[in-house]
Amino acid sequence: MLSFRAFHPEQEPDILTQANGKHEMWYGVFLWALVSSLFFHVPAGLLALFTLRHHKYGAAIAGVYRAAGKEMIPFEALTLGTGQTFCVVVVSFLRILATL
Repeated sequence: MLSFRAFHPEQEPDILTQANGKHEMWYGVFLWALVSSLFFHVPAGLLALFTLRHHKYGAAIAGVYRAAGKEMIPFEALTLGTGQTFCVVVVSFLRILATL
């Protein structure tokens, strides 16, 4: 990790105060991105998980399944979630939204 301690020019900085190579820089950027991503996505995921039953679209989808007399098995939920994630990744990589 990088240290932000001040040092005098005549002093030799220790290994923690300097990032000599790309590896140290990549590692620091990776850790900050991971921590910030987890900091926002874990609470959002938990909130979504616990409030899904009260959501109007979730209730509408459940109503359609209930009216059709069909149960959603876990594999079907996995398939729909994976397909939705795949669509988001494809749109992200194709940069379709940037052309609008």
